[in-house]
Order: sequence, then structure tokens, then C-alpha cells
Amino acid sequence: MLCAVFGILGVFSLFTGAIAGDASQAATALGARGTGSTLGGLGFLLVVIGIGDFAAVYGLWNLEWWGWLLGVALVALSLLVNVAQLAGTGGGIVLISIVLHLAIAGYLYRKRELFDVDAYLPAAMQ
Repeated sequence: MLCAVFGILGVFSLFTGAIAGDASQAATALGARGTGSTLGGLGFLLVVIGIGDFAAVYGLWNLEWWGWLLGVALVALSLLVNVAQLAGTGGGIVLISIVLHLAIAGYLYRKRELFDVDAYLPAAMQ
């Protein structure tokens, strides 16, 4: 189930990143230079997150410790983005996303023994 969630998040990130990249080109062509570069950067970040989501799916499916760590890092990054969105524009969909990511983080933390994370991480990170 967790791998399916990360896969869906990866597809949405790649799709949204592609749309932001296209919007960046259109904004630049229309003369909105700052907007175009901002959208281009956002699009690139979303594509990188989408690729990271697919790598996390592979690692989580194979119960790799790095898959667990990557999943936690991607959830933390998504939560930071969601909090910034909530502070900026707000909206119900952002709140739903925050709740979803907190649920994923809780599940990952509860299942960390499956990934043998404690054997690989330094004591300060456990």
C-alpha cells in the first residue's frame, strides 16, 4: 500500500513538474521573466521529487534501509512545501496533503524495524 502511495505521488509530481515547465516557457515568451524562472525552478524540483518517489518505491518494496530513509526525507520535504503553501494561499487540499503526509510519516516510523534502519543509521539519527 505504501509503495502504491509513493508511486501515485511520483506520477503527480512528474505531471505537475512538466506542467510547470511548460508554463515557465509560456510565461517567459509572454515577457514575465521572474515568473518564468520561478515556474521553471518549481517544475525542475517537482520532477526531481517525482524521480525520488519512484526510487523510494523500489527501496521500500525491497525493504532497503535507504528506501526507508529516502521515504522519510521525501515526506519531510513535502511537509515543508505544504506548510509554505498553507502560509501563502491556504486551502483545504493543502490540509488534506499535510494529514496524508503525517500519516505516511507515522507509518514509516512504526515500521522501521522491517527495514533494519537501526543497523545503518548513526545513534544520533535513531
